[in-house]
Amino acid sequence: MPRLIDPGEPPELTPPANIDLEMCVLGGIMIEPKAAFPIAQDLLTRDSFYLDGHGIIFQAMANLHARGIPPDSVAVLAELTARDQLSKVGGPGVVTGMLGCVATAANVEHHARMVAEKSQLRAMIHVFTEMIREAQRQERPAGELLELASDRLASLDNTSAQDMQSLSDIGRTYFDDLHQRAQLAEQLAAEGKPRRLLSGLSTGFPDLDRLLTGMKRKQLIVVAARPGRGKSAFAVNIANHLILEEQAPVALFSMEMGSDEIYDRLQVMNSQYNDAHGHIRGITSSQLAEADLTPGEWSRLRVTFNKLDSAPLFICDKGTLRLHDLRSRARAMVRKHAVKLVIVDYLQLMTPPNSRNSGNKVVDVTDIANGLKAMAQDFNVPVLALSQLSRAIETDKTRGRNPRPRLSDLRESGAIEQAANVVMFLHDPNPAPEEAHAARMLGDTPLLAQVDLLIEKQRSGPTGRVQLHWNKPLYKFVSAAW
Repeated sequence: MPRLIDPGEPPELTPPANIDLEMCVLGGIMIEPKAAFPIAQDLLTRDSFYLDGHGIIFQAMANLHARGIPPDSVAVLAELTARDQLSKVGGPGVVTGMLGCVATAANVEHHARMVAEKSQLRAMIHVFTEMIREAQRQERPAGELLELASDRLASLDNTSAQDMQSLSDIGRTYFDDLHQRAQLAEQLAAEGKPRRLLSGLSTGFPDLDRLLTGMKRKQLIVVAARPGRGKSAFAVNIANHLILEEQAPVALFSMEMGSDEIYDRLQVMNSQYNDAHGHIRGITSSQLAEADLTPGEWSRLRVTFNKLDSAPLFICDKGTLRLHDLRSRARAMVRKHAVKLVIVDYLQLMTPPNSRNSGNKVVDVTDIANGLKAMAQDFNVPVLALSQLSRAIETDKTRGRNPRPRLSDLRESGAIEQAANVVMFLHDPNPAPEEAHAARMLGDTPLLAQVDLLIEKQRSGPTGRVQLHWNKPLYKFVSAAW
């Protein structure tokens, strides 16, 4: 039987390091401090150096630079002496001896990158060693441990100052994007098309896009409703628009519907058309279930299949999904397929991120909501999360019949409201008995159910109401204006 590695044993190999290169970097800085130190500072920190004395010298240089003093050899010696650190680095001879390691500072950037590479390798060894210890303790599920390892390895990319953006860089990117959208708007106007200035992904509903200016990166967008009010269908409508009209890849995590049911809904909603009399027609799910199709419907179904066959939608229909599992899968989709939107259906069905449930649903939902917001920020994509509303909205007689939803109705946790950038409610202002609703939807001249989409919170924009119509048998939402 193979012998397991004991992470407590001392390593057999010397950790990755190059002492000579570290001295070359520090020597090069002291030769041309004004030009060389900013270059090195972009790539290195005190902890990047293997020898602690070298790290102390680099930190002394950083202190001097912050005060506007070029960190040459004289200034560095004075700084180390003032902080009583000269003996810790080996004395003045060690500092001045670094000047003889290089003739110029021309290669400081190259040498600094190599020092940073060694530092990152040491950090990886530390992470892997910690993961071995965690695995041997067997206190966490394997999936959670894998996600923890992925996060820690990903965090190694954030150790350099390159991940910090200056206001100047942010401003240039901002105005480049603004100019591009302005040019697009002018092009649309010249073609006689409506101007559309969106700073995020289109939902496919023009009135909603005007209010949101698109679903923006790093946003957590929550759509909430009572059961049976069409929130899953609404999310699939948005996904359908993005994958077919915008060719934007979407990842859909469904803990309520199976992948077959989602595909069935996509087939149904894309089969919709107007007949010669102007009536809305389409192939319903019941027809598909019974395979009761005319030749013309088979032909329409093949057209829809070909449209969906190359559409970039990726579905996970695992019934129970922990936050770390979702993060791991979403990260893979963003990296491999450049996914632009992550949809979660729905929030309260997720398993909390901890290895064991807290037993407190409010605490669990709080962790999940905060985790989804962090995922949106970390992966630089919008996350559209569906949520249930509290049953109290139906039992509170003081609010009358069919009360309008409000933020306090979000089920289980006020943290959903706090974490979300946008909160929207689907509300039927004219509820009808289910049998009457079905009849009016399935007649020869179907009346589309009116649905109000209430934007009750938007952190960087207005609130308001968008009127939609819902063709329930065809799972299709359309703008009331359309």
